[in-house]
Amino acid sequence: MLDICFKEAIGLIGSVVSKCSERMISNVKQQVDHLDFYRMGSHYTDSCKLVHFNFAPSPLPELSRRGRKEVTDREREVQGRVDDWLENHMGYAVQMRTRPHTIGFGFNDNPVAIMMWVGEKYNEAAGPENQKKRYWDQHILATSSIYYFTDTIMPSMLCYYENVRHEHFADFAMEPNNRITVPFGYTSFYWDTEPSSKRAVERTGNLVFYKGMAQLTAAEVSADIMTQNETTEATTLRRKIQRGSLKM
Repeated sequence: MLDICFKEAIGLIGSVVSKCSERMISNVKQQVDHLDFYRMGSHYTDSCKLVHFNFAPSPLPELSRRGRKEVTDREREVQGRVDDWLENHMGYAVQMRTRPHTIGFGFNDNPVAIMMWVGEKYNEAAGPENQKKRYWDQHILATSSIYYFTDTIMPSMLCYYENVRHEHFADFAMEPNNRITVPFGYTSFYWDTEPSSKRAVERTGNLVFYKGMAQLTAAEVSADIMTQNETTEATTLRRKIQRGSLKM
């Protein structure tokens, strides 16, 4: 999957940057706190009016019927996915939580290392069939290029270093002072790292929208949207050339 030479990324970066506003690039350079949306929805309600998540770890309620838990097939499936992720795929998180500067600066000027680090996540947290699509390698290269050309692979790790450990995410979300009081929506993508169910997520706040997706991840949906947009742009450009209205 990663057999494309990184030199191709240099050619792609012009296209990537042209589609990213200066504000987006600036934001990529800043430390990103992946729990900020929880804080926005629970503590900054004057400014934040609604939020949408595809990541909202939360425990199932204690349900029993004749001594047995009432667990749906979907809940059983996503719990298996979560358990497998926590047991077998957490090496990257432990490294970023304990040694972000060591591996971050080690990766910073090594584009191949960044591709391997990013590509592993694209491989583990995505549906197998979607990885065969034409755009998949291009998006790995695009993500790796943004990290490499903006020197942000190390800062991107600090949110793991400075925040709640993965195994405590659900407890964090369940704390009363972290409850999301603004209306929020949640889409559960099966191949994401920690999918969840409606009954679990609604315990963390004012849930008004829920949708469970079977075989996609948020990254794949975004990739499909970007591919559709690129196709639309290409069609528009071709029509302008045919009409002779494109100024070179």
